[in-house]
Amino acid sequence: MSDRPIKLERDEQHMFNVRAMVAGIIILFALLAILGRVYQLQVSEHDKYSELSRQHYEKRIPIPPNRGQIYDRNGVLLADSHTQYVLQVVRDNIGDEDGDGKSTLADVDKFVERLGAIIPLAEKDVRLFKTQARRFKYQPIPIRGNLTEEEQAVLAVNGPRFRGARVEKSMERYYPLVETASHVIGYVGRIDARDLEKLNKDEYIGTSHIGKTGIEASHETRLHGQAGYQLIEVDAHGKQQKVLSKKDPVGGQELFLGLDINLQIFAEKLLKNERGAIVAMDPSNGEVLALASVPTFDPNLFINGISQKDYSALREDPGRPLFNRALQGTYPPGSTIKPMVGVAGLIEGVITPGSRVYDPGFFRLQGQKHAFRCWNKRGHGSVDLKYSIQQSCDTYFYDLAYRMGIDRFSKSMNRFGFGEKTGIDLPSEASGLMPSKEWKEKRHKRSWLPVIPSISVSGKGIGWQHRCNWLMPPPLWRTVGCA
Repeated sequence: MSDRPIKLERDEQHMFNVRAMVAGIIILFALLAILGRVYQLQVSEHDKYSELSRQHYEKRIPIPPNRGQIYDRNGVLLADSHTQYVLQVVRDNIGDEDGDGKSTLADVDKFVERLGAIIPLAEKDVRLFKTQARRFKYQPIPIRGNLTEEEQAVLAVNGPRFRGARVEKSMERYYPLVETASHVIGYVGRIDARDLEKLNKDEYIGTSHIGKTGIEASHETRLHGQAGYQLIEVDAHGKQQKVLSKKDPVGGQELFLGLDINLQIFAEKLLKNERGAIVAMDPSNGEVLALASVPTFDPNLFINGISQKDYSALREDPGRPLFNRALQGTYPPGSTIKPMVGVAGLIEGVITPGSRVYDPGFFRLQGQKHAFRCWNKRGHGSVDLKYSIQQSCDTYFYDLAYRMGIDRFSKSMNRFGFGEKTGIDLPSEASGLMPSKEWKEKRHKRSWLPVIPSISVSGKGIGWQHRCNWLMPPPLWRTVGCA
């Protein structure tokens, strides 16, 4: 007899049933997984994958808006735009240099290197292009502006070698009056990495320039406008087949300034060969008719990136032409402050309109020998507030400042806006300085020392006279220590 065990039919049937059950469970879970994935693709994420599918044959090409023009109050054109030709590149279309099936940043580097061999590319433009290429894969990115006719011809001949690169017509900013009112108008420049961090990507897609200074910067939103786009159908190679839809861009608003350019030119001529500022305002409504700062500069140099040579010349110029003296310079007010001091004295009840002071031609503190001279050495005699303002009598205001003291003086001057910004719609305005006891303690960690200010005439500023005596009553205080 054989030693092989006899297989029982019942055991074999049980084993088959177990195996069949396990197989059925596995098939059931597989079917559930497939059904779940189908539900995810067809229901839960339908919109997402439909959009991805459309992107394989649809592309949105941005159309940047025309920048708004800037005029003076009489309609004289201060900032305009003219046509230029720009080389733009779409990263996704430049080709697969490595054969890995997709365009990488390494491919971008090789593409730029080959492109630079046929037309000049500025290092700054290349650096900005690569920064934008990291963020915008499917959108055209400018890499070179102001193409000459010869450069356009070179690109046309070499077009098949540079897929994704195309020459487009665009509008470029220019300033017809060159250096006139350059500190007011400001200038536009190429969008850089810092700008990209702050900008709305959708609003500025396709836009290469942004306001950097002056009115161009402070009214950027109005002047820029709203971008449009073309929705095009492309084939598997990215080649355009037809236009599916189009949204026209909305150009920027025209901006009319309160500036009178003829008065502005006159003010700048008055400052010719000097360093200074002139501001002319309409006293009835506060409009700025002229805001001159000399020396000036040519804003056209900055539009497509100023050369190192030109920028160095501006930076090293002892006249500091890039410094807006009208907004950023701080100067002593001289005798122009006297009417406000007079009003402050009235508000504080220190004087009345009829209060009189005898002016012998100087002012001397009680018990002191030093005399603070009035501009009129002979004196004005007995003067009241009105006459002292008419004659710009220093002695009257020495006496008034002495009686007011620094606390009331500082508080009253703050009411007139001294030490504050005016709020003019231009960037980089500096605030003035209206010192106080608290300011001195906080800034210099020192107490105030009494001194009388000598307010000069002819707009030459304030000549501070040091005379420190801890025992005398405090008339007005200076923010520095005694010599």
